[in-house]
Amino acid sequence: MTAEQAAQRLVQPATAADLPNGAYFERGVPKAPAGPAADDELARGLWVRTAELLNLPER
Repeated sequence: MTAEQAAQRLVQPATAADLPNGAYFERGVPKAPAGPAADDELARGLWVRTAELLNLPER
């Protein structure tokens, strides 16, 4: 892999448009999150528990 190709793998995710929330890139190909990674209720619960553990205000 050339330096230019490696740089493109860093720039592509930062500049890609119209990606679903939580999307990521695997070998330069956009992928949608699977299962629990796409669960909004689970994400909220994680935030609440994290805020409790760190004594942060809830949002």
